Amino acid sequence: MVYTSFFSEEAEYNARVMLRSYQDAILCLQQAAEKEVLQKKYENISNRLILHLKQKQMFKKSIPDKNIQRDIRIFQFSHFIFLKYFPEFDAFTGKYEDLLGIMMKGNKLIDDKIQEKLSGKLKI
Repeated sequence: MVYTSFFSEEAEYNARVMLRSYQDAILCLQQAAEKEVLQKKYENISNRLILHLKQKQMFKKSIPDKNIQRDIRIFQFSHFIFLKYFPEFDAFTGKYEDLLGIMMKGNKLIDDKIQEKLSGKLKI
């Protein structure tokens, strides 16, 4: 049985290109929505941290609730990780290649530390 198409090769090619573009557009929108959700989450956390700091300055002593304490520890840990493994990130100029290099160096440092730990050379 010989396969025959109802469409010309050019029409089939154009349809495939259009569907691929449509799929890429949907993926792009999905990624943008996910990034927006994350941005809103971090914006909310940073607003809570700012509020906590303002309250602390006003009352000189405040006891944050457990969620704020957790968020503070997460930010402190993230800050520690960036300072230790991604020190060049502060000098990042916006070029994708530079970001890729910074991330690759940092990931290599983290991988090396994990390998040290697994081989028993690192004492904690």
